[in-house]
Amino acid sequence: MVASEVGFKVYLLDIVTNEGSGIDAAREIREKYDDWSSVIIIITSYEEYRFEALSNRLYLLDYINKLSDYKKQVLETLERVMKHYNYRRKCLCYEYNYTYYKIDYKDIICIEKEQETKKCLVKTVYGDSIMPGSLSAAYKK
Repeated sequence: MVASEVGFKVYLLDIVTNEGSGIDAAREIREKYDDWSSVIIIITSYEEYRFEALSNRLYLLDYINKLSDYKKQVLETLERVMKHYNYRRKCLCYEYNYTYYKIDYKDIICIEKEQETKKCLVKTVYGDSIMPGSLSAAYKK
């Protein structure tokens, strides 16, 4: 599941499990799988690990204590996750040759204006495509 490129990921991890440490799992997500955009939340009853978890530069969104009204905290944190999701899932949308394109900004390498045409070349990590019109027209959408 971690290695999958598809979708928006939110990881809810506990510090101590039968399989190992949630901090180690977060480190693996960030470093081994090079996933720095997914959201990681630690939910645990071990308050003493808070500093260790937050000081590991793993970009954790939150550290929630199960012993302190955690259901309310989880709901509040998930509301922040959805705000984050809505903000970061912005994309370039356009239609060309009866095909509708929706490209996440994070996947765009660059956009080049084609000389003497009213088109732009959109270079992405998945390949190139043609976008009709100018960059300023696309920006207004």
